[in-house]
Amino acid sequence: MKKPVLALLALALFACSVTSLAVSDIAIGLKWYHQAQFAGFYIALDNGIYEDADLSVTLIEGGPEIDKINLLLTGIVDFVVDSPEDLLIHRQAGDDVVAVAVLYQRSPLVFITRAESGILRPHDFIGKSAAILSADQNELQFFAMVEKLGLDVNQVLLLPYDYDYSAFYEGSIDITLSYVNGGLIRLRDMGYGVNIIWPGDYGVRGYSDTLITTQAMIDEHPDVVQRVVRASLAGWEQAISRPEQAVDSILRYAREPDRRLQREMMLASIPLLAVGTTPIGWMDLETWTSMIHVLTNYGVLAGGLDPARVYDQRFVQAIYGQEANR
Repeated sequence: MKKPVLALLALALFACSVTSLAVSDIAIGLKWYHQAQFAGFYIALDNGIYEDADLSVTLIEGGPEIDKINLLLTGIVDFVVDSPEDLLIHRQAGDDVVAVAVLYQRSPLVFITRAESGILRPHDFIGKSAAILSADQNELQFFAMVEKLGLDVNQVLLLPYDYDYSAFYEGSIDITLSYVNGGLIRLRDMGYGVNIIWPGDYGVRGYSDTLITTQAMIDEHPDVVQRVVRASLAGWEQAISRPEQAVDSILRYAREPDRRLQREMMLASIPLLAVGTTPIGWMDLETWTSMIHVLTNYGVLAGGLDPARVYDQRFVQAIYGQEANR
C-alpha cells in the first residue's frame, strides 16, 4: 500500500528538528488515519483549547506504513499517539521515549466469532483457526489469555490478521481480532452477527493509544509538555461529554465523512477512555508492569526494562492531583 499523498506532504512540511521549532509550534503524529479515534485532538483544535494554551498544533495523519515513533525520534513531530507496545519496544532498543498520558485506558481489542459458530469463550478456540498474527503485537493478548486459562495455543491454527476481514466474511476463518470502535462496527453494519471475547474478562489488561514524547522534550521544555497534555486532555473531556459536537469536529478531518459511522466510533470509544475509576490520561505502575511482563514472556522484549521509567505521570498529576481515584 502506498503512503497517502497528504501524509507525505505533511511529513515533508514538518521535516525539521524539535530544536528548530518555536516552543509553541507543535506537531502531533497520529497513530492512524483521521477518524473518531482522535476526536479529543480535533476538539482541542477547533474549540481553541490549544490556542488558549499558546500552542499552534498541527496533527500529522498516521497509517499502517508510518513508523510513528521514528517520526518523533527524527524530530519530524514533537509528540505521537501510538501503542504502548511500540513505546516499550523502542525503550528496550535504547530510545529515550516516554509516555506522558494514556488516552485509551482500556484496549479496544477484542476477538470475535460469527454468531452461529458456537465459539463463545477462549475454551472454544481449540481446533479452530484464528487470524491474529502480524498485528502490531496485538496477538500477544491472545497468547496471554490462552495461557492464563491453561489452554494449548498449539491447538489453534494461527494465521495472519486480515485488515479487511475478507476471510472472516467468507467463513474460512473462525476467529479474528477486531476493535470495538472500528472493525466491529463495520462488521455489524454489513449485517454480521458476532460473539465478542474481551481479553480483559480473562485477566489480560493493557492500555491502548498513548501520548508519547522524548525525554529531551521533557527535560528542555517541561512547560510545553504540560500545556500539550493539559489542552489535549481537556479536548478529550469535551469530546466525551459532548459526543455530537465531537462528531462535528471529527467530520472536518475524517477520511470517511460518514456521520453515522463516526458517531458510532465515537460512542464506542467513550467507555475505553472514561473507565470510571481514574480520569482520562491517568497511568499506573501495575498496568505498565503487566504489559512489560507479557511482552517479555513472549520474547518481544529481552527483559530488564524498568516500568517506572517508561512513563512520566507528573504532567497528568499536575492536572488532577496526586490521587486521581474517583
